[in-house]
Amino acid sequence: LDAPAGTGAGHAFLADTVLGLLERPGLTGGEQAVLLKALLQVPASPSTRARVHRMLRHRDPHVRKHVIALLAHDASGDDARALSATLVPLTRDPDIRTVRAALAALGTARARWAGEAVAACLHHRNMNIRKTAAAALLHAGAPASVPHLLRAIG
Repeated sequence: LDAPAGTGAGHAFLADTVLGLLERPGLTGGEQAVLLKALLQVPASPSTRARVHRMLRHRDPHVRKHVIALLAHDASGDDARALSATLVPLTRDPDIRTVRAALAALGTARARWAGEAVAACLHHRNMNIRKTAAAALLHAGAPASVPHLLRAIG
């Protein structure tokens, strides 16, 4: 393993083992969700993100939710900007769990450039989506989101 210290090697070993298990055929959505959640316990790496990215199209919303959380884990700078290109379209997904996870991830990543898409969710039919969008705007808000906030307040 290419790690400068013992802890890093342990994290890399755990991540590689869990990713290997995730790629096994025949896993249920619940099993995949548990494995994805385990990956949140170690620092994210570009290779981890690349290997789980395809799972954003999984039919199980719980799996998608954990993939989104994993993609946003430790994302900053260029990683966060690239992440938002994936997450912004998910703010319009028909599944509310996927939308909530995408909004939370955009807020966590402080994706100010995605503020307009986040603010648009303030007008969603589901109250939980509206609340999550408002919370995400605390970190991902931009001047362009102010008109949406004013309309949402009334």
